[in-house]
Amino acid sequence: MSDSQPQSPTNLKGPYPILEEGTVKALNEKIANIGRPTLFVGSSRESKPIAEKLKQCFPTDHFEVDIWYDGVFGPTRSGAGTMSNMEWLKNFTDIYDYAIFIFVPEDTLVSATRRNLAGNNAIEAHVTRHNVVFEYGMFLGRIGAKKSFILFDEEVKDFIELFFTDLKENLDDTRTSMEIHDDFRIELYPYKGHYEEYVRSGFTIQPYDTDSIEAAIEKIKLTVELNFKDVDIGFLPATTLAFGYYNNFIETFVRNLNLLRTDDPYPEEWYKQELNLEKLDEFRKAIREATTVQLRIVIPTSLEGARQDQFVPHFTKENFLQISFPGKNRSITLLRLKKKAMGESGDLVIYDVPTTLNSSIEAIDMLTPHKDIRKLLKEKEIRNFRKSIAYKLEKGTHTPGTENIGAIVSVISYDVFRQETM
Repeated sequence: MSDSQPQSPTNLKGPYPILEEGTVKALNEKIANIGRPTLFVGSSRESKPIAEKLKQCFPTDHFEVDIWYDGVFGPTRSGAGTMSNMEWLKNFTDIYDYAIFIFVPEDTLVSATRRNLAGNNAIEAHVTRHNVVFEYGMFLGRIGAKKSFILFDEEVKDFIELFFTDLKENLDDTRTSMEIHDDFRIELYPYKGHYEEYVRSGFTIQPYDTDSIEAAIEKIKLTVELNFKDVDIGFLPATTLAFGYYNNFIETFVRNLNLLRTDDPYPEEWYKQELNLEKLDEFRKAIREATTVQLRIVIPTSLEGARQDQFVPHFTKENFLQISFPGKNRSITLLRLKKKAMGESGDLVIYDVPTTLNSSIEAIDMLTPHKDIRKLLKEKEIRNFRKSIAYKLEKGTHTPGTENIGAIVSVISYDVFRQETM
């Protein structure tokens, strides 16, 4: 791994590029690469070589890393813009999946009230620039502890122990949030630095030990890779909507399908659902004659695609039959692919589009007024919904009667749906 070149004081001061349009840097690229983690890096301007080193360690084909001076800020109010720095920072907590903040010993803090017991002197420590700590707190509160990391020079340890005491218990604990899932885990990753020498040299030498910082960054990278595959609850509702859809529809469908495969009489509650029992008898026969029965969950290409007026025209009477099927508390309408559309296959294929995704549109519109952030968040919501359904199918605790759910249910894209049904 090549090291960052030492910076001159002039290079550290900027000027830095400004985002000229919209609020999301490289919006189309971020949407196209929605399956890879995006990371925001916060630091002081004097820590630029460390930020560059960090970015170098994340390969661009698997991660997207933007440092605060990479042209992610647009004009602020002080520069004839319409938004403050704070508004831009809040936007970043919506845009980026993760944040890494670099803590270095660049200032000195002397306590006015706390004394050193040995010499009764005021305690002091080399500390991180206050706005970096503040911005870390913003991300911690918005995207959570599992997604907000601190990469810190070991010389900052006194600052954490004496002044940033909320983090003190985490300093010597080498476990990570991936190892203790139920813990609210603040992630601290130390490296051996040469920050004082770096400053004294006029910012002309390397401010870190290469092996040490690469080892720390590698741990962050591994945590991000593992974390990104996981499912969690955020400010937006996709995960919750997916779990509700899975519990209330998918599991109910599989359970009732398995019951129809038996000779058992219909449950009493089915008679209260205004089902067409004659049609249900016909469907029961079709189930028993089919080679397999498949439920395909169609994920639309956009959240708007989950609206009925958007997808219903693609379920033509020529290719599909409507089925009245017993639901959890009321009958539900399903769309079954006709045999002539299936060719010679003996499979019985049913499709459903999760209209519950519509709820995310309103939530996103309430969260931010910026069109490009809305567009990005909508893509992330679709991804999170699909990932959550896949997670439940693979790892969820299946209720009695749904043990074969993985063989019946699959999640497909809208493009695959069109290929199968055209």
